[in-house]
Amino acid sequence: MGNQKSHVLVVDVGGGTMDLSLFAVEPRPDSPLPRLQRIAVSDHVLLGGDNLDLSLSHFLEQKLTPGTQLPPSTFAQLLARCREIKEDALGAEFEEGKVWPVAVSKPGTSLLSGTLRCEVSSSEISTLLLEGFFPLVTAGEHPLRAAPGLREMGLPYAKDPAVTRHLSDFLRGREAVDFILFNGGLTKAPAIRSRILENLSRWQPGHIPKVLENTDPDLAVARGAARFLHLRATGDASRIEAGASHSYYMRVGQNSALCLLPQGALAEKNFTAGHPDLRALIGKPASFELLRNARRPDDLPGNVMSTDAEGFSELPAVETILAPPLGARAPSDPSVRVEIRTCLRSTGLLRVELLSAEPGLRWVAPWPLEFSEGSWQSEVGMDWRYRASAFRYLA
Repeated sequence: MGNQKSHVLVVDVGGGTMDLSLFAVEPRPDSPLPRLQRIAVSDHVLLGGDNLDLSLSHFLEQKLTPGTQLPPSTFAQLLARCREIKEDALGAEFEEGKVWPVAVSKPGTSLLSGTLRCEVSSSEISTLLLEGFFPLVTAGEHPLRAAPGLREMGLPYAKDPAVTRHLSDFLRGREAVDFILFNGGLTKAPAIRSRILENLSRWQPGHIPKVLENTDPDLAVARGAARFLHLRATGDASRIEAGASHSYYMRVGQNSALCLLPQGALAEKNFTAGHPDLRALIGKPASFELLRNARRPDDLPGNVMSTDAEGFSELPAVETILAPPLGARAPSDPSVRVEIRTCLRSTGLLRVELLSAEPGLRWVAPWPLEFSEGSWQSEVGMDWRYRASAFRYLA
């Protein structure tokens, strides 16, 4: 990579998810290994090769049975065939004019007694898969945002299927890319690699990134984990420098949030956020909303920010029962001043705790806030109005 500082983009698109990362690589005079620093990470988006398979399947379903739907067993056959067609069509240099036959058993019959047949052409695949998921877009385009209620295990479904639009938004305002590393099974397809490189070349004219060799993108994560464990076992201190990829916040009003952890925070370092008007109710179960933002590196713990600003995304709620410490009585006034202590663990997990800041109580035990895998409606049936009263910021 030479003797100058370079920037490496990692594009990881697998079967079901997409992740983007940007790294700075700089030579070190005292070591043959360069300095690696992660400077940006995208959201973990539910968008990948499975979406291409389903899109092609639904398109062909209407060719096979116009105006109706195939039963699940027949659609499963079609889905498997579409996966084969996708891999064949995109897994080599794209061939214009090629046609793929499609045949599935008729509903309610065996494969020998009847089949439904159609064809799909390379031009149809190009329109549906390449133009639909990897279109040519302009630099800095914003993808459509998903509705906050549509989630799976806390991950947002992608409302915009265009991978290149997510990539363009991720790179907006960031350093030019010198090298690109493809990870994930979908990026093995030459047609997809070419389309991503074509977009990057349009966004940074005269600065075409070089592709780093990755012989088997499917094994990238496993090899990285094995390498990390090898370094730890041998005592090698070589690491990728990476603090918190986002700043983290807690919602304290309809359109405001309190910064809990700054972007770039080092692992195992505690941060405390407080405010004179930050209070919680004791003896009540409560659920608190967390947010994060990858574009606000200057926010400090304790800052109250408007959530109308760009880049805020919601995380699963955290829940706890704010009971008095063992042996202590609940105060006559259940509204108690609190502070919030956060720490990014070395495993990448975020620890959030409430601390009493009421001078007369002298409670030192924290209330841990546990992540919830539920949606906005918690297990104890609290609605937004109740949760807002359990924890409020009095501006």
